[in-house]
Amino acid sequence: MIKSSLMHEFNHPILWFFILTAMVWLYRGRRALAAVHSIPKIIPHPYAPSEDTQDPLVTVIVPAKNEEKNIAACVTALLHQDYPNLQIIVANDNSTDQTEAILRPLATPEIPLEKNGFHARNFTPRMAYFNCPATPHGWTGKNYAIHTALSKAQGKWFLFTDADTRHDPHSISSALEHARSRDISFLTLLPRCLAESFFEHLIQPLAMGYLGLWFPMEKVNQPESKKYFANGQYLLIERKLYEKIGGHDQVRSEFLEDFALMKKAKQTGARVQCAFGTAVYGTRMYHSLAGIWTGWRRIYLHAFRSQPLTLLTKYACILLFSVFPFALFFPLIPLALANPRTYGFTLGLSFPIVLFILLTSWRTYGMVQAKKRYAFLHPVGSLILAMIMLDAFWMALSKQKTTWR
Repeated sequence: MIKSSLMHEFNHPILWFFILTAMVWLYRGRRALAAVHSIPKIIPHPYAPSEDTQDPLVTVIVPAKNEEKNIAACVTALLHQDYPNLQIIVANDNSTDQTEAILRPLATPEIPLEKNGFHARNFTPRMAYFNCPATPHGWTGKNYAIHTALSKAQGKWFLFTDADTRHDPHSISSALEHARSRDISFLTLLPRCLAESFFEHLIQPLAMGYLGLWFPMEKVNQPESKKYFANGQYLLIERKLYEKIGGHDQVRSEFLEDFALMKKAKQTGARVQCAFGTAVYGTRMYHSLAGIWTGWRRIYLHAFRSQPLTLLTKYACILLFSVFPFALFFPLIPLALANPRTYGFTLGLSFPIVLFILLTSWRTYGMVQAKKRYAFLHPVGSLILAMIMLDAFWMALSKQKTTWR
C-alpha cells in the first residue's frame, strides 16, 4: 500500500516540479559560493603617500539630473576622501529641481591646476560644477553630461560615479591602490545596498542578486571570456585606456554605457576587473516603489538589449523558481495533513527546498550588506520583480523609448 502511494506521488507533476526547483537552486547556491570565493574584494586601504612615485591626479565626475535628494551627501563624501590628489566635477544635466542650489555652496573656486599645487600632498579636494548644454540628438543625457565634463578633466585616472552613491573616506585611495598594484586599467565595483523604505529593503538586494546571477562576475574577470558587465556607479579607468577606446563619444546612445565601455576595454586586451566594493561605498538607488519599478525596468531592458524573448525567459525564471515553489508549498500543507499517503512525501521533499531557497536569499542579502530578515519575504519581492521584468518585456515588444531621467 505504501509502495503504491509512493508510486502515485512519483507520477505527480508537483513532485517533479520541486525536484526541478531543487536542481535550479543547488546550481544557484553553488554559483553564489563561487562568487564569494572568486570575486576580488576591495579592502579599505587608508591613504599612505608613496616615497618614490607621485600620486596620480584622479578626476571624479558625477553626472546629476534632478538629484536634490542625493547630491549633497554624495559630494560631501567625495570632499572628505583621504586621497589628496582629486579633482571633482559635477555635471548638472539640466536639473529642474534644487540640485544646482544645493551644489552652489559646496563648490570651490576653479583655480588653474598648475597654480594651485594640485599635486601637493596636503591638497584639499575641490569641487566644481557646471550646467550642461542641451543634449544633442543621438546622445543620452548621462553620456553627454560626462562627455562635456571631460573637457575640464585633467586627471591621469577617471572615476565615474553616480549621485546616489555614498563613499567611505578610504574609497578612492583603496580602489586606486587595488588597481595600480594589480596593473588593472579598468576597475568597476559592486556596492553595498543602502535602503530605508520597506520596498527598498525588499526588492533592491533581490534585483542586485539576479543581475549577478545573469552576468557572472567571475567570467567577466577572465580575459579570454566574452562576458562583460560593469557598474556605472563606480568606474575607475586609466585615462590612456579611456582615450584608446574612444570614451563616451563611442557609446553616446547607450543607456548602459558602463556595459559598453567594459566591452570595448576587454576587446583591447586591457586588464579589467569587477570586484566587491561593499567595504568602501554604498548606493541608495531609488526611494520609492515607483522609482524602483522604472529604474530596474530600464536596467533590465537595456541589459538584455531590448530582446523580448530573453526578457520573457527571465520573467518566467523568476516566477517559476522564486514564486511558484511557495505558492505550491503552503496549499500543500493542509493537503498532506488530510491525505498523508498521497501528498506526504511531496511535502517532506518540498520543505527543505523552500528552506534552502530562503537561506540562499539570506546569503545574497548578506553579500550586499542588506538587512537579512527581508530575505524571508523572498517570494513577495520576487513576484514584484517578475512584474517589473514583464513590464520590461512589454516595453521591448512595443518598442517604447526610455530616458535617463
